[in-house]
Amino acid sequence: MTFYRVHKLKSRKVIGELFTSGKSSFVYPVKILFISRDSSDPCQVEGKTCVKGEETSEDSYGSGDHTPVIHWMEKETSKSIRIQYAVVAPKKIYRKAVDRNRIKRQMRAALTEVLKTHLASSGKHTDMMLIYIGREMLPYSTILKSTHKQIKKIL
Repeated sequence: MTFYRVHKLKSRKVIGELFTSGKSSFVYPVKILFISRDSSDPCQVEGKTCVKGEETSEDSYGSGDHTPVIHWMEKETSKSIRIQYAVVAPKKIYRKAVDRNRIKRQMRAALTEVLKTHLASSGKHTDMMLIYIGREMLPYSTILKSTHKQIKKIL
């Protein structure tokens, strides 16, 4: 399984929603904040996002009723997006960018490896943020075990 740019969680609104109303799971050294959405909302599943269209007048000739009508369109970004993620390593603990990048790379690799097996069984759209909480740099196997336990519970 390969993650592409469309799988990255970049929306400030969704990231804020993760912190305010998202659920969390914690197994040392990784904490996961997540929101799962069912397939009942057509704008938030299978890679479709609602985009505000142009405001137009429904009847531009004659009737005198010029109330603007907002058309909503569905924008397809990818056929198989079921997960969007963000990875965080704290700058306060790891001052060097090299260390932060290594931790983030390990968490992305662990997430990719775990989701190869678990994503096929899930029909939900899930937004998640992986946060490295550990004070020391741990080996990849520890991060993988932590991520595996949590993803198993989430999906």
